[in-house]
Amino acid sequence: RAGGAAAGGVLPTDTAVADDDVIREGDLVVLYESYASQKAVLVKPGARFQNRYGVFELGSLVGERYGGRIFDNKGKGFVHVLRATSELWTRVLPHRTQILYHPDISVVLAGLELRPGSVVVESGTGSGSLTTALARCVAPHGAVRTYEFNPGRADRARAEFEENGLTDMVTVVTRDVEADGFGEDAEGCADGVFLDLPSPWRAVPHAAAALRPGGLVCSFSPCIEQVQRAAEALCREGFCELTTVECLLRAYETHAEDVIIDMDREPAPGVKGGGLAERGAKRKRMADASVDNKPTGGSAEGGEKSDVAPQSRTIVSCRPSIEAVGHTGYLTFARRVM
Repeated sequence: RAGGAAAGGVLPTDTAVADDDVIREGDLVVLYESYASQKAVLVKPGARFQNRYGVFELGSLVGERYGGRIFDNKGKGFVHVLRATSELWTRVLPHRTQILYHPDISVVLAGLELRPGSVVVESGTGSGSLTTALARCVAPHGAVRTYEFNPGRADRARAEFEENGLTDMVTVVTRDVEADGFGEDAEGCADGVFLDLPSPWRAVPHAAAALRPGGLVCSFSPCIEQVQRAAEALCREGFCELTTVECLLRAYETHAEDVIIDMDREPAPGVKGGGLAERGAKRKRMADASVDNKPTGGSAEGGEKSDVAPQSRTIVSCRPSIEAVGHTGYLTFARRVM
């Protein structure tokens, strides 16, 4: 298939594959349980998936359509079946390291000015979250060359990329970039370089060698001291347009609430109650009656009770989430010039 993408993989680059909504045997699918819970599974005959909603026969998915829902063996519980994408893969992938999530990933892709056909070099691979997003961005004719110094993590990432149909675009290299660089075969070929390293300043000269003139480098660092040293190294290597950003996500929550409507205002559509003049006159009569019948003692029995209940209606309100996502890291961008 074009672009090396298997049907149902995380990168359906072939238009015919991307437009095909039918689930086939061997597809990687995402089972959507709830907003906070999704699972990636392979569609195989005899395979089962079990959760709190029941037991699901994965073989029964063959021939079904993406976006639908399947029921458990008893026909009660259900889950939605979604096509695997790079965005969903970030949510469900097995974690071997800390990963980048959508807010930082989107800034990286835009900041490096990547597009279909671009060549990008990444270090290190980690769990492959950003690698998959990079491949999605440069598909179908681009290339991602990713470096990982840990042999075990590199082998596992290589196997996952093969399972997800990315091997035609993604090359995994086991190498310590800080000490040994990206290698001669990577020199002068990259449109963008991404660094996620403990000491990114040590890899800056290697990034400069790998970049084409006008290419961009991005360094992800959790500590501002790393940013400072990386920026100094970038200046020494002649990079320009240095920019450091921090991406903070502020989610909002919606709630249904009952609110009291001010009786001096016109009621909202569908809310019972007279017009402004009628209700204003009624309130004045109630106030006058209250003064005339005001009790002289401590008892309230002499006063006139209001026979008008306060008007209320249910509205949908929106407010920032109390638990906001905090600092993940700093993204430093720079452009290589001659």
